[in-house]
Amino acid sequence: MYLTEHFNQIAIGCAEEVVKPKYAGCCGMAGDRGFYYPELTDAATKMEIDELLQANTSNHYASACTCEIALSKSLGKRFEHIAYLMDEVSN
Repeated sequence: MYLTEHFNQIAIGCAEEVVKPKYAGCCGMAGDRGFYYPELTDAATKMEIDELLQANTSNHYASACTCEIALSKSLGKRFEHIAYLMDEVSN
C-alpha cells in the first residue's frame, strides 16, 4: 500500500530517535503460517533483528498485528502498532 514513508514520517515526528533497520521487510508471518511454522518468521527477520539488537532499541512499532507478534517473538521485546505511538505522544 506504499505506506512505509508515511509511517516513517509519523515516527520521526513522534520519537527522539528513529532506527529503521536496513533489512526491515516482510516478517514472514504470511497470515497465520508463522504460528504453525515459526522458522518462517525467524528466517525472515534474522537480519532485521540483528540490526535492532546492535542498536539497543527500546520501543518498537509495526503496522500489522501479525507482524507485531512475529517481530516481538524474534526480538524478545514487545512490538506495538504504530497507532500506540501516536496515541502516546498526543496525550
